[in-house]
Amino acid sequence: MNTHRMLSCALTLYIIGLSCFATPARAQSEVVTAAAKAVAQQVVTEAINYALGEVYDSSCSTPDNPRNLNGLEGFICNSAASMSGRKEEEFKNELREGLSAIKEVVNQVQKDIGRLQENQGLIINALSRIEAKVEAVPLETIAQAAVAEIQVLWNDHFLPVSNGTVSYTPQQLLQLANDIVFKHEVDRKLGTLSVAMTKNGFGNSLPLLTQQMNILLLGLENATMDDLETPYKFYQSAMSSALMHYGQGEMMYSWAVRMLEARCAVLLEQNKECIAIPTSSEQMRNNSSLHRTAMLDLFRNNVERLVLEHSSPSSLNRNFLHEDAITVFISADFFAAIHLPNRQGMRGRVISAGDAFSGTLSINNKRTKAKPPRTITSSADIDWWTRSAANQPYTEVHFAPAWRIYDVALDVSENEKLEIDSPLPWHTGRFELNRYDVQTGEIVTDETAEEGVITFGTFTAIARAGGAYAMMYNAWATNFSEETGPNNYGTRTQPVVIARAEGSVIYNSNKIFEGTAGKRDFDTTKLVRRVAPITIVDGGDITIHGHFGDAEAARARMTDTKRRSFIPVDAALYYDIDFRKSNVSSSSNIYLSTGAIFNREQGYHRLGWSHEDSFSSRHQGSVSHEGSRSTKVTYSAGTKLNVSLRALFRGTIYSTGWDATPYTLFAGIAPTALYFTRD
Repeated sequence: MNTHRMLSCALTLYIIGLSCFATPARAQSEVVTAAAKAVAQQVVTEAINYALGEVYDSSCSTPDNPRNLNGLEGFICNSAASMSGRKEEEFKNELREGLSAIKEVVNQVQKDIGRLQENQGLIINALSRIEAKVEAVPLETIAQAAVAEIQVLWNDHFLPVSNGTVSYTPQQLLQLANDIVFKHEVDRKLGTLSVAMTKNGFGNSLPLLTQQMNILLLGLENATMDDLETPYKFYQSAMSSALMHYGQGEMMYSWAVRMLEARCAVLLEQNKECIAIPTSSEQMRNNSSLHRTAMLDLFRNNVERLVLEHSSPSSLNRNFLHEDAITVFISADFFAAIHLPNRQGMRGRVISAGDAFSGTLSINNKRTKAKPPRTITSSADIDWWTRSAANQPYTEVHFAPAWRIYDVALDVSENEKLEIDSPLPWHTGRFELNRYDVQTGEIVTDETAEEGVITFGTFTAIARAGGAYAMMYNAWATNFSEETGPNNYGTRTQPVVIARAEGSVIYNSNKIFEGTAGKRDFDTTKLVRRVAPITIVDGGDITIHGHFGDAEAARARMTDTKRRSFIPVDAALYYDIDFRKSNVSSSSNIYLSTGAIFNREQGYHRLGWSHEDSFSSRHQGSVSHEGSRSTKVTYSAGTKLNVSLRALFRGTIYSTGWDATPYTLFAGIAPTALYFTRD
């Protein structure tokens, strides 16, 4: 490790953390504690070249992509290469191989612009991205100006003095300290950088950290990758760069102030004047703590927004978070713990919406009060449901414009096994507090030096129930009563309704005087009801969504019989009636229907399919549910809905003279998800 790197690691453990270490780490596959350990290793040791490479190779100047960079865009591109510790060409050549995901996003902007005449949606998307980038320019320029001056001072003056490559006389050192404090006003530059990163700018424009996340989110709309770890690594690298440059300025200013304060002490003893220092050592420590906290708070909020925007709140899974969510959360929490002592220890987050969470969490049968919630914006309204008791179906649906995240800090002993016992929809399971060596990411041993050790533990819980989980979970009857219907092919969470019949219509001369000698009338309805009605607490323009699976396969599983292969897997309706005209009748007729019914006092809406026809020859076919269906309805606040699944058929099939008429009738649906969204 060279002198520069040793100096950075020794003096700025609390500033940069990640860029100082280079020991490879491997994730381990256990629950939260093991995941935290694995991520800790990854956060402090894994080279961020992969994520930086995608951005650098797609956004920065390369031989095949010449660009003139300015503002923080240039700052991030430059740090992408410099933080790798290699020459630019070596860095670029290594990263070009296979790192195309974000480059596709950048190129897509140009493609969108080129297709403006073809699709209005692309116009909006392209202009949104361009607007987001243009909006960031003023704050990028301000931040870059502050960073550029700090970098010049650091590289040309402070670093050579610190590592001993240049010898300064005492008078020259005092002059350097004087320049840092009075000429370059580094304390003000640090304030400028922090404000640009965390506060609204010109015309109430968003903070730079938020604008950078907005650009990242817009880019991900057309990216081919589905993981969140890569965009998170990029965003963390940008945050690391900002903290690194802030730390350089803080270190220089603190050194300079100590030099000048010592000189002032001597001058005052000699009854000589001393120019007042604008920001004292103590003030600088306080300011730095506030600035670093503000940057990391906003960083955390934007990371949570990244995860929530790419999660599935309408999912049937009670854990609706993206599959990378916990890894990303642990990474962000550990990253903050490295930089802020008050983020160390056992901490967790409870994700909620509206008033779904009371603010009190029970852990190991001990009640803990969470901090007041933070608001994380959402691109769409979030549905959140309530119920009368923990073992009952959810019955009331509300909508909220944003997420609420509650921070929980626990005073616990190391290695104490902890688990949430509040009746929440989901949490990460057992967790514990451990001590980590920040240089390796390993849990400390007896041989680990005490310096560079932090205590760290984290957990995530979900207090909001919504989407298909709240609509479907434990909400459908499985008995055969007339009140709830014969849900004999489904479960309390995955209901299925099927009306079916197969056989032959045979001419029966014994019934000739009854008028039914050569025909059969059908009138069959099967109904499965949700066991409790739903109240739309917050009204508005609400879309009912449904996703549907293979109802015939569900029947086969529940009856322990083979699936009838002639019924298509996506069939909502199937019919095959081998009728031919005869002296008995010239035609037959049939009506089939199935769907999810949402009844209210003023009528009903349904997600359904039907088929009706009169025919004089063989009649065969099917109607596909096509996997999903939706309908938009305006509901007033307080509307009550009774939800059911219905399948039916009716009609008359005649025999073909003295010959039988074979028939197969099938109407059924197996919803895999039903849920609401609100515009």
